[in-house]
Amino acid sequence: MLLRAREVEEPRLDAMRAARVLAEAGALLAAELENEECMEPLLRLLVPTLADAGVFFLGPGGEAVRAAAAVHAEPARHALLVEMLRRYPPDPLDPRGLPALFLTGRTERVAELSDAHVETFTRDSEHARLFALLGVTRYLGVPLVARGRVIGALALFRSEEAPAFGDEEERVAEELARRAALALDNARLLREAREAVRLRDEFLGIASHELKTPLTPLHLKVQLLQKQVDVLAAHGKPVSAERVSETLDVVQRQVRKLTSLVDNLLDVSRITAGRLKLELEEMDLASVAAEILYRFAPSAAQLHCSLEMHAPVPVLGRWDRLRLEQVVTNLLSNALKYGAGQPVRLTVEADGRTARLTVEDGGIGISAQDLPRIFERFERAVSDRHYGGLGLGLYITRQIVEAFGGTVRATSALGHGSTFVLELPRGDIPDEWLSVPGAPEPVP
Repeated sequence: MLLRAREVEEPRLDAMRAARVLAEAGALLAAELENEECMEPLLRLLVPTLADAGVFFLGPGGEAVRAAAAVHAEPARHALLVEMLRRYPPDPLDPRGLPALFLTGRTERVAELSDAHVETFTRDSEHARLFALLGVTRYLGVPLVARGRVIGALALFRSEEAPAFGDEEERVAEELARRAALALDNARLLREAREAVRLRDEFLGIASHELKTPLTPLHLKVQLLQKQVDVLAAHGKPVSAERVSETLDVVQRQVRKLTSLVDNLLDVSRITAGRLKLELEEMDLASVAAEILYRFAPSAAQLHCSLEMHAPVPVLGRWDRLRLEQVVTNLLSNALKYGAGQPVRLTVEADGRTARLTVEDGGIGISAQDLPRIFERFERAVSDRHYGGLGLGLYITRQIVEAFGGTVRATSALGHGSTFVLELPRGDIPDEWLSVPGAPEPVP
């Protein structure tokens, strides 16, 4: 049996000791604003002064709740507490997996933990056995609340030899929890602000580079043509129509690229402001896809990509044609960019009142680490030094698709290509549209 290695002291706080604890806690929180390293030192201010054991649980911003720090006054039982938390981490899916105050947001105080109490938060007999070995029977739980949300909890325990927690101990614990919650929330806001600034600066760097890319050949071609015109005019000779036409082709290509970049920036602005509007009309998704595939044929030939399409029957629905074309264009453009030299396959099919469009390529693929973030703003899964773009195409695609009430998802593996699946509700359409002649039967 584990024995207490220190004399039993009443850990009640007088006003002076309480003020000292809170002052030291404030200094710790101020010194460690950007991380959670102060959680264990904070507990050591309270153990053994206020309690025999303590645990800080944290789960800010929708993160999974975890035991961020744990301390027991006795070294052997400290190791036991850490082991118990490792074997039985907080589990929000288990009714006994989290302290109740995560749901109620109210302080809990139990003078003596009965068998019934222990049964409510231990998950099995082994969990209950480990908790019993900690030798604690008195409990004080205080929520960490920031801007109306419970972002964590402070759980304090005393042994049966110590008196129950009193009003003064509860007040001190609540004040410390309030300060800790405020510091942690400020640290989170600081991290988010720094990340936003980092993304902004990175985006501005990429945007300036991308906007200069078409401007440079545009400027050079126009400048060269101007010099040639001046030289020919000085000698009284006419300007070659072929030379002018070649220059204008370059100008048109670069202007289209600039227009596309600016349109993407404007779309992001509209999405952010909630001003992305849709004008719905009846159309055939298969026909829209076929038309866009035809437009990409010259680019695909230059990249040595074969384009394949499987759309055996019309897939009718009500969508915004311009936005639908934008989505399909973005997906095909990506497939050609990252799958150069490999076939690209586009499939259009219907599943009852849902239209499905799939774009598959055999290109470089996307790593499992990068896959979850490719639909986020300014994100890219490849180096911008090798592939151009603002990192906005898939973000805009997802926003448009979600405005339609649909979904877009991707599956991929490095070196094995990518598959993007777009599913759109077909809208309020006649029942006869669901049974186009030659179409497979809708899935019930």
